Amino acid sequence: MRRFHSPRVPAAITRSVLAFVLLLVSACSSHQAPPAERPGSADAAARELAVLRQRPDITTVVTRYEQLLTALRDALSARLPWGPWHRDNRSRGSARSCDPEFTALDGQRAALPLWYTASDGITHPQWTVARDLVTNMAARQGFRRAGVASDQPGNYTATLLDSTGAVLSFGASRNAVVEVTTGCHLSQQHPAVSP
Repeated sequence: MRRFHSPRVPAAITRSVLAFVLLLVSACSSHQAPPAERPGSADAAARELAVLRQRPDITTVVTRYEQLLTALRDALSARLPWGPWHRDNRSRGSARSCDPEFTALDGQRAALPLWYTASDGITHPQWTVARDLVTNMAARQGFRRAGVASDQPGNYTATLLDSTGAVLSFGASRNAVVEVTTGCHLSQQHPAVSP
């Protein structure tokens, strides 16, 4: 006696097999990075460590940028009648995470305190002199102009970056303001920092 199968049974089996094959193909061609490429993996940590070991430790770089800020304030005060500089410690001077640039290691970024003048207003000629002076002095420390700068009266801004990701921000409207946030660096206590 001959058995007749419903045409739906082979079609259902075919669909199931096809779905299984598609599932396997999609799993094998996933766009996830291999384990060595994932943040936090040993290879990512080794790559980050190789980069960060080439940089000075965070204490050294903070001292270097504090010296730069002092030199900038002194030079600006010598050239322009802006009055004394004041330090604003609110929400500055603290260590920060290096995410998203470095995620496998516990490097640090430091935001140095902001400095400002209490002048009666910054003129365009004063801004031009100040911007050029800051840009030239910072260039000697490895900073270059980056991002959007504004020479609009009342909204003068200049942003400079160095190769480690440090940001020097300089701006003026009624007051002149200058601040630096470091790039990512290891602490002196990090096990990878040699004595």
